[in-house]
Amino acid sequence: MIPVFFPFTSISKNDRASLSLWFHRIAIYRPATPKAGETDLAGIEIRVPLHQDENRLEAMCKSFREWGLLHRPEDLALLKITQQEESRLVGEKTASQIRNALRRCQEPETDSQVDVQMQARIFLQLAQEFDQQQAEIGRGIRSAEVMEREMVRNLMGTAVPVASAQPSIVPQSPSFAHDPGAYMTVQRLAAWTCLLNQDTHDNVLFITQSRAVLESLLESAPEMNRIATFAQRPVHAEDIRAATNPFQVMEEALVRLLRAPVDAPLEQISVPFPEPNPEQRVGMDLFRVAGLSPQRFFSRFAAPDVEKPEPREPSSSFSDTLIGIITTPCMDE
Repeated sequence: MIPVFFPFTSISKNDRASLSLWFHRIAIYRPATPKAGETDLAGIEIRVPLHQDENRLEAMCKSFREWGLLHRPEDLALLKITQQEESRLVGEKTASQIRNALRRCQEPETDSQVDVQMQARIFLQLAQEFDQQQAEIGRGIRSAEVMEREMVRNLMGTAVPVASAQPSIVPQSPSFAHDPGAYMTVQRLAAWTCLLNQDTHDNVLFITQSRAVLESLLESAPEMNRIATFAQRPVHAEDIRAATNPFQVMEEALVRLLRAPVDAPLEQISVPFPEPNPEQRVGMDLFRVAGLSPQRFFSRFAAPDVEKPEPREPSSSFSDTLIGIITTPCMDE
């Protein structure tokens, strides 16, 4: 069971490390075919459900970036005021503007005029770039804070611990706890659902790290039922070989939860993990939407003018949707 990371089209190194503790492989959607070098992510399966008009997509995104660089925030406010004034002064419109407006009213809208999928892909592409920029800023801030603490320790004569050679999960600093899903949450879900509707895989499990996204889902779907909490159980070095594979424990637990009655009590599941460092412990809360496939469930978040896909029978024996949220410790070193 390969989980789908949502509603984002990129994944940070920190989130990738967190998810790799629970799952051997993770799927992520992209609005366009990734460039060379962007696919070399261990444990990440990149899916591009829509390949059409990628040159057009790139050109339109470029136009949006150039337009954004030319217009400052105060220019955007002035533009909005100007548009409102123009709507009141119809007599000042040019003849060509009036003629085009009348033509739009007379001509039926075509698929090319209302290209919702292209709009969704443009939004996701620009959101992906925004998320990556914010992640870079966050890494810089956290790096500066670590250097500051080490400098204080050196000045005070306190020994600085040697960094571990193993890749670890960097705890989010309280001064910069950025949730990318908190920005335009509804629009993100609507745009991402366009890609989900075109995916031919039988998806059951969807994972996010965004508390804002989860809250938006719970608000729109009160039938989401919290069915399990997963916690890591540290395993001592001498017991590592005897410990059960955590991926196998997760797979068996997910299948059991899908087959359990809808009104089953909340389960607390402990998964063995050979790492005693408390800063690297990652938890997960799991929610279940019984009787609704992912396409049916996420269709409520799609834009109103998006054509709903025909429901297809999944090849798997499960017709539910599982939503998981990864919880990482927020600690100050």
